[in-house]
Formats: sequence, structure tokens, C-alpha cells
Amino acid sequence: MARVAFMLADGFEDSEFRLPWDAVKEAGHEPFTVGGSRGDALEGKRHVERVVVNLSARDAWAQDFDALVIPGGHSPDHLRMNPKIVELAREMLDAGKPVAAVCHGP
Repeated sequence: MARVAFMLADGFEDSEFRLPWDAVKEAGHEPFTVGGSRGDALEGKRHVERVVVNLSARDAWAQDFDALVIPGGHSPDHLRMNPKIVELAREMLDAGKPVAAVCHGP
């Protein structure tokens, strides 16, 4: 079973989160939300999805995950301002782990 990190902040594109999240779960893998602070309640750009951050960026390490998903929307604009989030994404890429960055995610 793979552990998949979903990097999120407020304003993520609802469908760009939900469809990959559900696909990861349906495939029998374990998705986690990673964001600014554990317990933060985040809302999608279209106000359809609401999620709670499982792990703060400072508590998430590349070696703990097999893949990374970065949904688009306004979320990536907020995420790139957090040095630990950027470091985690860079570590995932440097480790050769799959990274799916959707729409505005890259």
C-alpha cells in the first residue's frame, strides 16, 4: 500500500483534489493531506470540498511518502510561500518519487 501526500491550502480546485483522492483510496492506497498546520480546516475554491490537514509541513518527510499530488486552484500560490512545503516537494522530486501537479499546481 502506497502513502500519498496531497499538498493543500485554502482555495484548492475542488475536483482536482477529489478525483485523485478518491482514485488513490479506491486503488487501496493511503492518502494524507499536508498543509500549513495539522488540524487546519481548508475549503476548496468552489466551496464544494472541505478537508482537514492531517500533517503539518514541518512534520511531513519525503521518506514517509511514496508519491505526491499538488492540486491546482489558488492553493499552490499559498503553498509556495511556505519553505517547508517547497522543501518537501523538492525532496520528493530529488528522490525520484511520482509527483502529480495538476493545472496551477506546477
